[in-house]
Amino acid sequence: MDELRRGIGLRAIGQKDPLLEYQFESFSLFQTMLVQIREGITEFALKVSVVNKDKEKSRTNWIESRDALEIPDTLGYSEDMENPGTLATAQKTQPIVNVNKVGRNDPCPCGSGKKYKQCCGR
Repeated sequence: MDELRRGIGLRAIGQKDPLLEYQFESFSLFQTMLVQIREGITEFALKVSVVNKDKEKSRTNWIESRDALEIPDTLGYSEDMENPGTLATAQKTQPIVNVNKVGRNDPCPCGSGKKYKQCCGR
């Protein structure tokens, strides 16, 4: 960036705005830096290789952990699905109760006699 700053001074002699030239050149340098970073990441990702020394051991551990899981006999099918009418009556939702909110200038519900905004509304 320092070299760019030194070189931009000569562009003023060529009747070009040094600030704009500095912006254009720094942006192009930034773009080339991004391309180099992407190439480096791609090169690194292609060279990486996974080595599994204990392949058989990890396979037996996976099988043991899979066998340790309890799998239900129904496999997602329950007796409730046989009679959908009874399921709907058992799970009726309760209505939402609308509670009236206290206005800021209404008397406070605590009984102090003050306005809500001066008492409990703080």
